[in-house]
Amino acid sequence: MNNDIISNVGNYAFAHQPLIRRNEGVELSREILLREFNGLSISEFLEQPVMFCTHLLELVRCKALMVKHLILELGDGVYFINFTPNQIAHSKFLDSLNCFYILDISPAKIAIEVTEQSRANNPQAFYENLNIARERGHPIVVDDFGSGVSNFNHVKKLQPHIVKIDREVLCGAIDDEYCHNFLLHLVEFLKNIGSKVVIEGVETEKHLAIALKSGCDFMQGYYFARPITVHSNEINGARIVKPKSPLLCIQHL
Repeated sequence: MNNDIISNVGNYAFAHQPLIRRNEGVELSREILLREFNGLSISEFLEQPVMFCTHLLELVRCKALMVKHLILELGDGVYFINFTPNQIAHSKFLDSLNCFYILDISPAKIAIEVTEQSRANNPQAFYENLNIARERGHPIVVDDFGSGVSNFNHVKKLQPHIVKIDREVLCGAIDDEYCHNFLLHLVEFLKNIGSKVVIEGVETEKHLAIALKSGCDFMQGYYFARPITVHSNEINGARIVKPKSPLLCIQHL
């Protein structure tokens, strides 16, 4: 079965960017970012979001191969995988997660990052599938909190393990005292309800100083590392299918 997943996946490219633990300044996990799939750029996907669902199974298969490649190259960690709400609501979403399991990647290693550009067309299926994924052991992540459709009611319903605060909130906190205090209290609130917090968009010393002051758990941005792109022709399929040792779980975050 492992050999099946590496056949007929086409050409693709994903970038990966680290998340840094605030207290220790060490890399803990990585976010996987789509760049290209079979000649289609990420811009084309964003212009026609229905393609995320049309190519759901193929995209997840490619993401699983990329994660396995990174585990072998860089070591263990939790990998953040972006899914749109409509992908999560899709009838094949839960089946698609098997692509990770058959490569010996445990659910605890794959954080499901819910992108916040739009709501699911089928909210009931969205929440049901997400809860099943949570029960399997997948960490749930809310992306770009403070932009898009993400709001406090949405967080209340999702009860995420991790919330990523949008970079615009951090940028606003640099020169505006109100925004600065808002960010500090937002981080405090999210941590009080049991979520870990990522500050996105850390690019400068000023950004870093505010992120450190906020008390967030993790930071992400160009200050630490720009996304590194890996193309499908760089992945050794024969090496991918070899079994891997037991993986870390989200409790270690």
